[in-house]
Amino acid sequence: MDLSDEDKREIGQHFVFGFHGYQVSEDAKELIDKYHVGHCVEQVHALVQSLQQCARDAGHRHPLMIGIDQENVVSRRPSFVSSLSSPGAMAIAATGNPEYARKCSAASAREMKAVGINWSYSPVGDVNSDPHNPVIGVRSFGDDPTEVARFAKAVGDGLTQGGVAPSAKHFPGHGDTDIDSHLGLPVINKSLETFQKLIDAGVASIMTGHMVIQALTGDGETPASLSRAVTTTLLREELQFEGVVVTDCLEMNAVKERQGGVPRGAVEALAAGADVVMVCHTMAFHRGAMVATYEAVQKGELQIDELRESGERITALKRKFAGTWDDVLGNPFDEKAMNVLQATNKKLSEEAYAKSTALISGSLPVFSSGKIVVMTPVCNAPRKATSETQQLLTTCLSRILWDAGLQMSNIWFMQRTLNAEEISARVLYSSHAMRIVALGNWMSWRES
Repeated sequence: MDLSDEDKREIGQHFVFGFHGYQVSEDAKELIDKYHVGHCVEQVHALVQSLQQCARDAGHRHPLMIGIDQENVVSRRPSFVSSLSSPGAMAIAATGNPEYARKCSAASAREMKAVGINWSYSPVGDVNSDPHNPVIGVRSFGDDPTEVARFAKAVGDGLTQGGVAPSAKHFPGHGDTDIDSHLGLPVINKSLETFQKLIDAGVASIMTGHMVIQALTGDGETPASLSRAVTTTLLREELQFEGVVVTDCLEMNAVKERQGGVPRGAVEALAAGADVVMVCHTMAFHRGAMVATYEAVQKGELQIDELRESGERITALKRKFAGTWDDVLGNPFDEKAMNVLQATNKKLSEEAYAKSTALISGSLPVFSSGKIVVMTPVCNAPRKATSETQQLLTTCLSRILWDAGLQMSNIWFMQRTLNAEEISARVLYSSHAMRIVALGNWMSWRES
């Protein structure tokens, strides 16, 4: 069968794309205009406005959904939104009060909405039952499914309150994983309690992950995101989820290295029942996925009527969170209002951080004299966002130590390229400082 322009417009609404840069690239224009792609991973206000204008000029019926991987300080973009530096999942759970999760998420949502972002790929609903998990760790609210559900629901409520669609992830659960799906194919067998409670609470969207559920798929190879048994039978039919299902990025190795790669993965994800397929980075994969989907519809492997039914869920999400063209194009950026909002949200974040501090076990004596060297890991080589974080940490630690009558001799930010011998040598070199304080976050050593 030949695809009509209307068919191609429908197919485009089932894809979310990403690109690099602060201006609308020719690739982005092509995806919006030629392929009618209806969703984009976030950029900044002026760029968002340009993307929306491109979509309107291309004849899109509804504004784009602009998504962001927003987990506060653990996995966040962009750096210009101040409240996105509020505590991450494990820290906010340490407060013991889900109200902080709701308030901080609502604050983040208001800032995101002000720059045109309307879809947050959070909260993390994974239960971190494996302390050696390489992909979740501090991104989870903890190892108790009931507590994870309480805090994840609070985040979802806060985002919705601020006008941003939440997307609980990574269904059906990444918490028991011992392989990072960015790099390989995890195999898990985990409870669905958290996601069931989020569904019962009406979460707007859910992101499927690339782990294997052998009891459901019948093999040890098919990722959950590409499995109809997971997406349709389990999520839709058994758990009765009626919102939008979006996949995690198909450029992760768990999908990319399968036979057929990303293009075939897109077809399989849609056939499994996903509403939206995510391809975050590479234009060749974007094009390949679109062409593969066209061919699958033409061959009857994918049914256009089923895609249209799925499209109704996408349209409902857009109407609620993206609004109208006047909503997205008729509101210029208000820098003064943003400054006021950020000042208010900063106070909330500081309060939440103070409440999240926890003594795990015992205490060490603090001496009234002596200098202290602070050692802490950072993700990458210094860049603007990283240097701003380092400056903030330096200032905060200096104040804390000064209040305790101590002086910070130096703060050393360890680059991920250092090996154990280099770190040990630096520790020995700094031993003259009398006291050495190491601030560790192992998640800093991996890409989010």
